[in-house]
Amino acid sequence: MNRVSNQLFDAYFMQPEMREIFSDEGRVQGMLDFEAALARAQARVGLIPPEVVADIELSCDARLFDFDALAIAIGSAGNSAIPLVKALGKQIAARSAEAERYVHMGATS
Repeated sequence: MNRVSNQLFDAYFMQPEMREIFSDEGRVQGMLDFEAALARAQARVGLIPPEVVADIELSCDARLFDFDALAIAIGSAGNSAIPLVKALGKQIAARSAEAERYVHMGATS
């Protein structure tokens, strides 16, 4: 994926750990970690069936996503959450149509 380079200034303005966190993959993984945590919490309090949590968690891996397609969708939507949740829904549906029904349930973007 094309991105604006920051190689001239990253070395002294940002530690390697922070570059990883704020990379595209790091940001997406953070959002996916939220979705997995949301599913676990909702199952814990009885809002979603506990048996769907594993399929949601397994799908919350940034390495499974097409970042070029996400970049286009995010650019068109003007928002990163909605396109990511849609892409996550497709990942989950490939594992379980039942689990897909509960992705991002009750959350707002």
